Parts: sequence; structure tokens; C-alpha cells
Amino acid sequence: MSKVMMTQRELIDLWREDELEIGGVTYSTVEEGEWDGAGVKYQTLGVVFTDGERFYSGTITRSGSYFSDWEYDDWGNADITEVTKVTRTIEVTRWEAV
Repeated sequence: MSKVMMTQRELIDLWREDELEIGGVTYSTVEEGEWDGAGVKYQTLGVVFTDGERFYSGTITRSGSYFSDWEYDDWGNADITEVTKVTRTIEVTRWEAV
């Protein structure tokens, strides 16, 4: 497992710009989720990105509202995890009218 070190500020910049170079390595955004907690003061967003070989995820947190400015938590190191995409098939059995 490879460890990526980046600050929370760098993760936010990567999310905003879709690409960011850190220490000679270029990271690109692959996927982002929806803001969790829509309509509430504190929200989180999951971001998946790659260095071209491996995939990683991190979380961005913000506070505020749509009626005021959002303030992004950009302090300290980001908690980055190496991830892999998994597809699962779920079988559903139910009764239907004939």
C-alpha cells in the first residue's frame, strides 16, 4: 500500500482544479461524491483521485450555508487512503403479480 501525503488545503485545491502537482507527482480527480448533510451547517464530500497508477480517497469538510459563504477546513494533513473500485451484484427476490 502506497502512502500519499498532502495537506487538507492541497486536497481542496485538487478538488477545485481537477489536477494538482505535489513533489513532482501529478494527481487528477477521478470522482467526487455529493455533499453529505445538504441543508445543514456542516457538510463533507468524498473525493477519489489518482497519481496515474493507484487510486486514493480523501474527505473535504466545510461549514456555513448557501445563504452565506462556505468555510473549508483547510488545516493540517489530509487523511488519505488508497482505494480500489469494487463492483458488487445484489440479487433481489420478490413476489410480482402474474
